[in-house]
Amino acid sequence: MKSCWILLAVFALCFSSPAQSGLFPFSLRGGEAGGEADVSAELPAPAGRDGFLGIRKGRLAAGKRRVRLWGTNLCFDACFPEPEQAKALAARLASFGIGCVRLHHMDARSIWGKSKDHLRIDPGRLALLDGLVAALKDRGIYVDMNLHVSRWFGPKEGFPGDRRLRPKYDKGLDNFEPRMIALQKKYARDLLTHVNPLTKRPYAKEPAVAFVEISNEDSLFSQWWRGSMDGLPEPYASTFRRL
Repeated sequence: MKSCWILLAVFALCFSSPAQSGLFPFSLRGGEAGGEADVSAELPAPAGRDGFLGIRKGRLAAGKRRVRLWGTNLCFDACFPEPEQAKALAARLASFGIGCVRLHHMDARSIWGKSKDHLRIDPGRLALLDGLVAALKDRGIYVDMNLHVSRWFGPKEGFPGDRRLRPKYDKGLDNFEPRMIALQKKYARDLLTHVNPLTKRPYAKEPAVAFVEISNEDSLFSQWWRGSMDGLPEPYASTFRRL
């Protein structure tokens, strides 16, 4: 209820003139305990304290407690903040009642860091991700971990040809190309079996991980519908026909 009144106040200020009587300056001081917008007490902390999220009577639940999540996205390099930034960000998000953060587009380039190809996750980047997840967890914020979003396989990974001739981000193509499937499995294994030294758990056994998205907006049907399969270059076209 408190958060509803806050939103109403924000909308009122956005669409009202300061000259109107009875109005006053209102600043959302996120991250400050006890501030006007601080609803962090509504988030049971740490996230996952009652075990993994599941379904109870058709609703998201942690144990016997119903859970409702209000989420937001972090994309690309935003998923890898420095430690102090991670703590400040987690505090600010919690103050506004954000209960879940979707870690999106990590695989485009950011998580690979100094790796010469996209086959090995950069340890330094992984350490920053660990810090973010731990900071969010401490504030009662779950994470939605995305695997394949915008990774595009290239010559360094053993995939020849101009990638611009293939479906964007190799979507659809990675549904059937055997080695792409194998590399996606490797990435999932490397990331989800990694033990976060701050939480002492691998991500596959971390209850603060609410969801894992295997592949975002990705299907063979959608690529066919867009016409991307009509001009599929070799050797991918022959692989597709053979299968």
